[in-house]
Amino acid sequence: MRTPLHLLILIVAIAGLQACRNSMEVVISKHVDPTTIKRVAIFKMDRLSYRENDKISDLLIHEFLRLGYDVVERTELERLVKEQKLGASGFVDPNKAVEIGKLAGADSIVIGSGALAEKEKDVLKYFVIKIVDLKSGSVVVTASLRNEESIKNAIGDLSAALKRSLEDHQKSR
Repeated sequence: MRTPLHLLILIVAIAGLQACRNSMEVVISKHVDPTTIKRVAIFKMDRLSYRENDKISDLLIHEFLRLGYDVVERTELERLVKEQKLGASGFVDPNKAVEIGKLAGADSIVIGSGALAEKEKDVLKYFVIKIVDLKSGSVVVTASLRNEESIKNAIGDLSAALKRSLEDHQKSR
């Protein structure tokens, strides 16, 4: 027979595993309806190299498509950035990103920043994205990494957390 102490240890262990699995925290604005987002433009993340940005952009495109969004092709965004003579570093100022997102026919943009735990490893120690509605200019959704995680796992967790949060948001309406 299990004692209350055994049950308490089991509950703490399960909670610890759950916390590790939920590495992303998602916040949805109470003022803008996230279900209006249909077509997103994903910009390069600030403070990351081209290599990490390419990897993150590709994974974000994959996950946003998997979630049912229409995604502006990255080469189209890069063409518009060059046309506007912006972002020599690859990162575009958020105010200019709004302008370029509109030119690309998106109704929202995904911007953010991140930092690697170590330069040689693909482990993020910091990662935040914002989904900005282009009609209102308001941040609709933010997602933030809670603990260090590989780029691939972090983006996968972001997708799962975003999906759960959007489903919970729909249920609460």
